Amino acid sequence: MDSASKEQIIWHTDILPRRAKKALDFLSAKKWLKNSAWYLAGGTALALQVGHRSSVDLDFFSPKKFNNNLLLKSFDNNPWRTDISAEGTIYGMLLGAKASFIFYPFFHPAKEPLSYGFIKILAPEDIAVMKIIAISQR
Repeated sequence: MDSASKEQIIWHTDILPRRAKKALDFLSAKKWLKNSAWYLAGGTALALQVGHRSSVDLDFFSPKKFNNNLLLKSFDNNPWRTDISAEGTIYGMLLGAKASFIFYPFFHPAKEPLSYGFIKILAPEDIAVMKIIAISQR
């Protein structure tokens, strides 16, 4: 395990609007995320660690293919609205906050993800690599 992941993290949850914070906390209590391949990345993941800007969406990625219907069943009886559901991609709203779940086989984190409850959050170095990959694919 990377020694940085053992350090106490001060999460900058104040960068999130109220709805996004509620959605993050809601998901952080979901045990199905604990042993899954899902991780939070992107601007929100970085802002939670650095506190450099506000951010509104929760972008989850997985290197493993997933069944959209099975994932959506995780939100049965929960405040979820699906906006887009296509193979390997789900966009929607959770408790009024934007959230996405995306199959992303192009990247495997080099560092041990950090934990916010049951949510795995990429380290800043891995977020930077993902951003470079995304820019190079445009």
